[in-house]
Amino acid sequence: MFPIELIACKESELHHQILPLLVGNVFHITTAVGLDGIINDQAIRNNRTGSLPFTFGQSDNSYGRRHGFVCLFDLRNLSDTLIDDALLRYYFLNPTFAACNPIFLIMSQNIFAHLISWKRAEAEQAYKEVWIPNVEVWYDGDISLDEISRGVDVRITPTPSAHREMLEAIWSKKRSKS
Repeated sequence: MFPIELIACKESELHHQILPLLVGNVFHITTAVGLDGIINDQAIRNNRTGSLPFTFGQSDNSYGRRHGFVCLFDLRNLSDTLIDDALLRYYFLNPTFAACNPIFLIMSQNIFAHLISWKRAEAEQAYKEVWIPNVEVWYDGDISLDEISRGVDVRITPTPSAHREMLEAIWSKKRSKS
């Protein structure tokens, strides 16, 4: 089993404290409940059938999910500008579904040669499906625990804001309907 590092962080410090740990890596984002399922299954499973709970608001229409891929973020060899652009498109440092406790699973280099670039979705003109240019990549099938080199369990102290409260209210309504 891979080691898991626990980090406490203020929301205002995520960009300076957590992002440097992710730059240069390929990772999957989950929650504590999701991690329990991954450990139980001994793999990060793809969700082609939709049998796993959707974590992202657009998961139902995700390019990766619809093709039976595990969705990952790839921050290897990217400029600060492209990373900042990705964070504006989707703030993966503290996604709403993680409720201020995202867990980042860092992939081993063994899977790098098997990753599917976001450019595939672009080449297919899959604009009716959701994918994030420059940073999203996919792995075809399930990812064995052996391919996870480490985990980073982040406990975030949120910064109070009306925007956050609104998003959390919307998200809790979606979860209660599931």
